[in-house]
Amino acid sequence: MQTVIVAILTSNERLARAPGNVMVSAALSGLKKDSVVNGTQLFTIDHELLTDHVGSLPPRVMRVIDSGLRIVDSTKITATAGESDTLEPI
Repeated sequence: MQTVIVAILTSNERLARAPGNVMVSAALSGLKKDSVVNGTQLFTIDHELLTDHVGSLPPRVMRVIDSGLRIVDSTKITATAGESDTLEPI
């Protein structure tokens, strides 16, 4: 079985303000609506479940998403380590 990590997309643009989330325009992605990549909602799924290609992102947008994921990951590490009462990137 081959698996891939996927992130949830939403058209709720208010969520773009949350740490780790990234706004993606419909024009850049090929999606029908402007969307937000939710960096806190990652899932591993079987590659065979991906049946339809709905869009793609240019490398510069993927770099921004990668940065957002690092923010979320560093926040989790800080919270898990108990080094801080606040959830701040390390």
